[in-house]
Amino acid sequence: MLDQIKRGFKLRKVARPEEKKVEVKRGPTEEEIAIERNNCLVELLGYMEAPEGSIDELTQKCTKSTDIARTFIYTLVRKGWTDGFRLTPVVPEPEASATALGTNVWPGREVTTTITLPDLKFGDETTMFPETSIVMRAHIYRFDQDLKQHVLDEIALVKTIKFPPPFIPFSEPEPQKGTSMEAKKMLDNWMERKSDFEQTESAQFNLVFVKLVKQDEQTVNAFNQLNNTMRAMRDMAEAVRLTLESVPLDKLQVLVNDIPKHIKEAAKRFHKDTGIIIRGEESVKLTPGFLSSIVPHEPEPGSEKVEENKKQESNESVMLGPNGKPLVTFAGIPLDQLDSVMNTMRENMGIAEFKLRRGKLTI
Repeated sequence: MLDQIKRGFKLRKVARPEEKKVEVKRGPTEEEIAIERNNCLVELLGYMEAPEGSIDELTQKCTKSTDIARTFIYTLVRKGWTDGFRLTPVVPEPEASATALGTNVWPGREVTTTITLPDLKFGDETTMFPETSIVMRAHIYRFDQDLKQHVLDEIALVKTIKFPPPFIPFSEPEPQKGTSMEAKKMLDNWMERKSDFEQTESAQFNLVFVKLVKQDEQTVNAFNQLNNTMRAMRDMAEAVRLTLESVPLDKLQVLVNDIPKHIKEAAKRFHKDTGIIIRGEESVKLTPGFLSSIVPHEPEPGSEKVEENKKQESNESVMLGPNGKPLVTFAGIPLDQLDSVMNTMRENMGIAEFKLRRGKLTI
């Protein structure tokens, strides 16, 4: 090689090999972990339900009750017996918001013909109208899309000049039934007078008004139950967050994925204990009590279980002598006893030489 170089041999240039780029796999950031934890909690809450009831069911209950109450309000206003006003904390300008136009009422569920009830600021109804002219304060449920809130509007129904006179129930006794023509004629006349009375405006107003009062009570009760349930759901969500705060993300994902399996197992146990079969486990909802039973809990520092585990681990890893100090051992045998143990083993096994293998020197 040196001779070739002396004779003028030129070395071939070799390109330096490219350095391989080592890709370092990046672990998830704290933000990504927080997002994934939040997704797990949202999915978990989908399996859960507050003891007070279901938000979806209570929302539907409020909506159905309002559909009926709205029809009665529409009838009272259309007949001209009352005027209706929606009471609000602030009455916006007409050009500022469409809500300044008030609220609409209509008969039935489908909107065919409507009557608009204007807005009125809370308290103005008492200054604009005598208290005796306010017939009732009804309520209508709605979900405000702008505020993303469940709202219960208060509707003040005020007497008009067409308000019917006070209702007096029909008190004429029914005549005795008989087979004679005179008895039949008396009964027919009585039924005709009763029918005419029921068609009077006082009777018609009383019929609608009594139904509205009963329906309004159901609407208010359903809305209060809805509010209590949402409050309980918020508390439950916070309790779930605190319960799972110390659970690692990988274990949390496994826990959430295993929820359907836990529900099926609980359904089997329930069937075995009671003989009742639960169909459609997807409709089964969980409470925080069930969640706490499947979440692994670490023993608290200083507890008896922790101290017992520490003592057990200490006894397994360290052998103590008579003076309480750790002994030097080989394969679990104290060194000062090793010779006698090996001699005994040689005699019992009948061999001249014995070697300890795979021993471990520990302190």
